[in-house]
Amino acid sequence: MISGRSILTITSEMNYLPAIQAFAKECSKAIGFSDTDQEMILLALEEAVANVIEHALESSAQSFQIIFEPSTQGITIIVKDKGLPYDPGLIPGYETPEDIEHIPSSGLGSFLMKKCVDQVCFHNLGKEGKELHLIKHLPGRSVVGERESPQPEPITQYAGDDERPSLPPLFQVRFMEPSEALEVSRLFYRTYGYTYLSEVMYYPDKLAELNRKGLIRSIVAVTEDGEIAGHLAMVRETLDDMIAETGKGTVKQKFRGFDIFTVMQKFLNDHAKDIGIKGLFGRAVTAHIFSQKMTESTGYKDCALLLGILPEGVFRGKAGANTQRET
Repeated sequence: MISGRSILTITSEMNYLPAIQAFAKECSKAIGFSDTDQEMILLALEEAVANVIEHALESSAQSFQIIFEPSTQGITIIVKDKGLPYDPGLIPGYETPEDIEHIPSSGLGSFLMKKCVDQVCFHNLGKEGKELHLIKHLPGRSVVGERESPQPEPITQYAGDDERPSLPPLFQVRFMEPSEALEVSRLFYRTYGYTYLSEVMYYPDKLAELNRKGLIRSIVAVTEDGEIAGHLAMVRETLDDMIAETGKGTVKQKFRGFDIFTVMQKFLNDHAKDIGIKGLFGRAVTAHIFSQKMTESTGYKDCALLLGILPEGVFRGKAGANTQRET
């Protein structure tokens, strides 16, 4: 029987899978799992690892962690990454096919994991990334006494966007649909990594809920192909507020230079007038000169300077970012 906690830090390469599985097999064997249960654990772990490498991490240089936590009840395996935001509630469930020749792929990985282990738990940690817990109990054991997992270590490398279009794209500016919250979270991840100060942008479910309540009103720019090119929002503390903040804005890198931000800002200004908002304010940062020029061109006036309000590194996912505190 083993009792120590083990952590593997792996770069995003499937070639490491045999080594991961070899370690997991020896670990589960030492805990006392049968050969059949060992194979079930390996299959669930393979699905979890493949999902991170294929869908969460966008660069082979990025790494993730696999934590093995043995106990007298069995084992908890935690797969931790700081890749693209994810909301399992937005993924369609797996439907058993009537025809074996037409097996749907959507939801299959989650279905297999749930069949192989006793519990599969997803935890969104906001700016700290996310965790997938695979819990397997020894026969006849209770589930009492499972330990909490620590917070994930930060990564410092962020992926870029796709190739910039050669011609200005046609796009529509409109209110965000709840189903688009996940893609908006991923847009912020691709722009800022996990350094953006407003954590709600990393929680698709919370972002959608605040929009439903009217405390956040998200504006998105969407291309003809349905790709979200940008996001901007009006934010209020309560629905009675007559002064609102405009912010939480970004445009996907490949679409910058096409005045998308300006169009979104004008749309938001018009919406604020329509619902009786008396005034809007924003907090443009000195590192982003365009946002200062854009807000001025759409009717905003300078009224205050907040020195060093943001910590250094908040824009480390953006080209040209410096290492000093941001004003």
